[in-house]
Amino acid sequence: MQRFQYPQHLNAAFSYLSDLMRDRPTFETTDFHYYEKAAGADYYKNVAQKQFVGVALPLDADENSLIVLLRDDESQKEAARATRALLRNQFPEVTLVVRPVGEFRTAVGSAGSSARMRPAMGGDSVGHQNGGNASGSFGCLVEDSAGRQLILSCNHVLADVNRCNLGDAIWQPGIRYGGSSRDQIARLRDFEPLTVDGATDNFMDAAIALVDNPADAMPGIRRIGSVAKRQDPAPPSGPLYLTGPESASIVIGEFYSRSASMNVRHPGIGIAVMEHQYLIDPQNGPSFGKLGDSGAIVVDQDNEAVAMLVAVEDKHGMATATPIDRILDRFQVAIK
Repeated sequence: MQRFQYPQHLNAAFSYLSDLMRDRPTFETTDFHYYEKAAGADYYKNVAQKQFVGVALPLDADENSLIVLLRDDESQKEAARATRALLRNQFPEVTLVVRPVGEFRTAVGSAGSSARMRPAMGGDSVGHQNGGNASGSFGCLVEDSAGRQLILSCNHVLADVNRCNLGDAIWQPGIRYGGSSRDQIARLRDFEPLTVDGATDNFMDAAIALVDNPADAMPGIRRIGSVAKRQDPAPPSGPLYLTGPESASIVIGEFYSRSASMNVRHPGIGIAVMEHQYLIDPQNGPSFGKLGDSGAIVVDQDNEAVAMLVAVEDKHGMATATPIDRILDRFQVAIK
């Protein structure tokens, strides 16, 4: 997926660093192997890889800089020097900005509202029938071309990271809170498969579930109200808002990057490389979302849906979210 608004050399630098850190074949113009022999870049690469979390493009497309996300610990400074050395060889004109971060983890866990809600709506807790102690957020209600009502959320919430069958039950509340087959609200309809090998790009973490009884689900997001698809294809420049099962009040954030690639850990399963994602910094609290909020919908100040929350970074509360248009297009659905 291309980043049309950025200069070609920044897009190329982004791809180079992302591929290099994940041991993927780089684009044709890269002569890294020659550099490796000539300047000892193998050392720099090994140092940088240990701390690498992701790479991002700046908010201002005119900035001649690239942001690298490095694990925030005692080795971060050495990794920053190594990353600068690697980038300088191929793209000497690009300035490297280092953003210390923790680890991005899927925002699914044992947190969340224990209440059975009928009708349920966006922001309520949902989970796959085999999700164990995990729960996530009912993102929002959507409908397909036939007018069928569906719950939108993450793959790792509704499809248990591909460990599912179409037609599996979706419960509200989940097993963690005593949910059982009596609490079934929907059945898994479709999901975008996730690859968790730490190398393959994933462009979304999303799934939909067909509501059993239309009276059991309603449009809108709890504590936010009605929502609509954002009409302007460009991301908003103002504040962003989110609420989910674990965020008891409305959380406020702002964009840090509108085009990023980062490693997201699915505990006990593996690493998913999430490509072309939004990065959002918290503004009114320690984090933009909490465990249990995976699948929550991010809205702008006009209550227009912007993105869906995927993961939260565990040191500084930065969140990653997928642009909502991409998800709606994938499933051919519209926000109800």
